Amino acid sequence: MPIIFYFLFFLWEICSPTQQPSTLSRMPSKYKECKTCRATKSLSDFNTNGRYKGKQKYKPACKVCENMEKRARHNGWISNYFGGIVCKDCGFEGHPVQYDCHHVKPENKSFNISEAMSSNCSKEKLVTELEKCVLLCSNCHRLRHATY
Repeated sequence: MPIIFYFLFFLWEICSPTQQPSTLSRMPSKYKECKTCRATKSLSDFNTNGRYKGKQKYKPACKVCENMEKRARHNGWISNYFGGIVCKDCGFEGHPVQYDCHHVKPENKSFNISEAMSSNCSKEKLVTELEKCVLLCSNCHRLRHATY
């Protein structure tokens, strides 16, 4: 019987309107609000940003928002380098996900452009690699690599 009493008291403490000034203030410290999308997410959804006075710090934007920002930045660099998102072979204009950077001479290839997007590649390093490439739509890129 005493266990039930403590459990009911615990529920009353949690559910009491005077004990709950706001939802975020009640939330455990293992959650954080993303500064970009404004969603409240678990700390595991954020990249770490080092430690300060022994406490783990986290980046202000969640991983999803950071990746979208990085992808947009890299697509902007590629668009600026090639003068727009247009296929060199067929002239197709579309969304950046429909294009591939084709290395004209594969033996001079240092890394894949897609790998640069997932790493912390500088703009200068990316532009150096883009000098070895042409921008093709995915269909034309497949045709260039097709062997019958």
